[in-house]
Amino acid sequence: MGGLAGHWRLVAMVEHDPAGTPRDGPLGARPRGSLYYGEDGYMSVHLMRDPAEGAGYIGYAGTWAPSPDGGRVTHTVAVSSDPSWAGGDQHRDVDLDGDRLVLTRHDTIDGTPFRATLTWLRS
Repeated sequence: MGGLAGHWRLVAMVEHDPAGTPRDGPLGARPRGSLYYGEDGYMSVHLMRDPAEGAGYIGYAGTWAPSPDGGRVTHTVAVSSDPSWAGGDQHRDVDLDGDRLVLTRHDTIDGTPFRATLTWLRS
């Protein structure tokens, strides 16, 4: 599964509105997080708001698979803190540069398109 397998630490989480304007994601300006991609295809994601900014948590686990060209990764969610995510696939664009991984999610919430970009460093 190539260079994505391993432990990653979240360093930034930014959302962009339809006009491309950046804003803090749902976990505030300084979220904390970890991502684990196992060589066996297991994965888990844990994200939380900086405790100084209040409560907030997103977590899910399941399996992961890169696209043949390495430009995307699919998270197949088995369990999640958000029940609506369980049982579904989530697709992320991948930009891997050494120990820096950027995962970008393109989605629509309540009919409004948005883009979320999470930047990770290998830990």
